[in-house]
Amino acid sequence: GRGFATGLKAIGDTNISSFLAEATTGRTGGFTVRNMTLDGNRAARAATSGSGVGCLGTSNVLVDTVWLKDWPRSGVFLDGNSADCDNVTVRNCRITGNALVGLSQHTVKNAKITGNYFRDSGLENLTIDGESRGCIVTGNTFKRALGGCGNIGWDGGDDSVFTGNTVDNENDTTQSAGNRNGVCINANDILTEQFVISNNTIINYPEYGVYARDRTSTGKVKSGRGIIAGNTFKKGAAATYDVRVEDTDQQIDLRGNQWDGGWVTTETAAGQLVVSPGDVRWAATLSDNKTITVSTSYQDIAFDTADYVKGCSLAATGHVTINAPGLYAITVKVNLSGLTATASTRMALLLLLPDAPDEAINFPVTSNLLEQQVTVFRQLSKGELYARIRSIDGSGTYSIVAGQQTFFEGALIG
Repeated sequence: GRGFATGLKAIGDTNISSFLAEATTGRTGGFTVRNMTLDGNRAARAATSGSGVGCLGTSNVLVDTVWLKDWPRSGVFLDGNSADCDNVTVRNCRITGNALVGLSQHTVKNAKITGNYFRDSGLENLTIDGESRGCIVTGNTFKRALGGCGNIGWDGGDDSVFTGNTVDNENDTTQSAGNRNGVCINANDILTEQFVISNNTIINYPEYGVYARDRTSTGKVKSGRGIIAGNTFKKGAAATYDVRVEDTDQQIDLRGNQWDGGWVTTETAAGQLVVSPGDVRWAATLSDNKTITVSTSYQDIAFDTADYVKGCSLAATGHVTINAPGLYAITVKVNLSGLTATASTRMALLLLLPDAPDEAINFPVTSNLLEQQVTVFRQLSKGELYARIRSIDGSGTYSIVAGQQTFFEGALIG
């Protein structure tokens, strides 16, 4: 037959796939499954009653234009634990309504997954797990998944590429909280090295479009080295950010994405985020009704209103934490009233920068008003930056000038 016209429907509770190649000591030869519907009939069968196509220690397999639906386990199950499983191609298939993972991979080499449609898997629609390597996933459409760590789960799949796909979680919240993601680097068993997530459209996720986890607190691992670049994100109604990167000891490249909610990180260790100019920005102000008590010792200026914060964090003390190194433009402007030349004839503004010389500016007080602005351009590492002020000769309590901004802003520019 052609298309999905030829069909097989499973009956009984035997744990067997409709097509299964298995080897325990050496690889078996290849086979092709093409132009048919494989119906697992899971509503009438036991939960352990097999997958649609199974490759255990099998190479040179083609699954082409097959509808794999309603299997009690996975639609396609690829496993290289017992012997090498490599060079498997799954293309132009529909993989829907299977009880576990739509297409499950573990310790698989050089799989090619292209042009398929996935929907309503009981766990993830697709996994790249274990010591899988060289997997290429391109041109697929992934609709909602009902369980697992995200629509796509990635755990130790090294040197693999996920590109040119559409991931649409459809704002569905069937998955448990914390797992309503588009693509999840799950960090459950093995460090994921050299992953690429590029040029995809990832939309309608209730939590994150891409989530790179750190699970060392539960005795597991961190996300590894990778690239998240050139993607278009559109977050779901309940989402705040497009990408979340937790602690990693590696480098993750976040350049060239089209953001909707931006990105957030808890990364504080030896790892490094590389992002595009403009992807780290902040602007914070002091309210008009605030006062600053200034003495001969430096005091933090606690900017209390965030106009916007992107790719960094702003603490209540006015400290900004940046997690991406690069060239930054930083501006501080102070407008104060209530100064007297007799109490304080000179003031000093200090800008403290991570792994760069601090910027100190002294200036005279000639009236009861002070308006001082400083802009610097600095190559910065990760860390905190903040502004402080002091009187060189005296002390006092000063008010923010009504209608005038006292602000702290900056941006990554290169």
